[in-house]
Amino acid sequence: VTEYQKNGSIGDLVKSKPNGIPYQTARVFLIDMLRALYYCHNVINVIHRDIKPDNIMINHNNQAVLIDFGLSALVD
Repeated sequence: VTEYQKNGSIGDLVKSKPNGIPYQTARVFLIDMLRALYYCHNVINVIHRDIKPDNIMINHNNQAVLIDFGLSALVD
């Protein structure tokens, strides 16, 4: 279960902008994803295995949130 993200996904955001998103915005979202993936891989030992723009939501604080762990795997 995840909280509702009213701002949609990065995939939705990119599709709505004819020239893509600004570099600075993409950089912030990339840093958010690197932090999320670091936590998944090194703290809870999970590999996501389905990272794509539609699985990265934008929350109310304009932060990227990784969702849809349906294909994830635990690492020993």
